[in-house]
Amino acid sequence: MKQKIHDKKPQNENIAPSRLEAQMEKLAKNPVFLKKMENVVRREEQLLTISSPYILSAEEIQEIKQRLNLDTLASLRVRKIVDPALLLGIVVKYKDYYFDYSLKGQLARLFESLEA
Repeated sequence: MKQKIHDKKPQNENIAPSRLEAQMEKLAKNPVFLKKMENVVRREEQLLTISSPYILSAEEIQEIKQRLNLDTLASLRVRKIVDPALLLGIVVKYKDYYFDYSLKGQLARLFESLEA
C-alpha cells in the first residue's frame, strides 16, 4: 500500500498578516500583558546599588560608575541607599559582586581576624 506524501504548509502561513496585527494591537491594549512585558524589560536592566552614610552627588555616582567601567551601560539603573551605620565609605553591589569599602566593614573584618 502506497502512502501519499502531502506537502504541508508551514504553520505561519495560516496566519494572515492583518489577523496577526489585530492580535498585536489587542495585546498592546491589555494592561496585564503590558505589566508582564514591563517586568521582562526590568529584568534586562542592570542594577547598581550604592550604599553610603550620606547622600551622594551625581558627580560621585558618575565617578563610581566610571571606576567600575559601568558608565557606558544604557540599561544601568542606580539605587542609592543612605545608611548612617556605615560611618565612612561606600558599599557597592552589582550583579554577584559585593564591594565593601566602608569603615563599618573594615572594623567587622578586623574583629573577625582578631577572634580567629
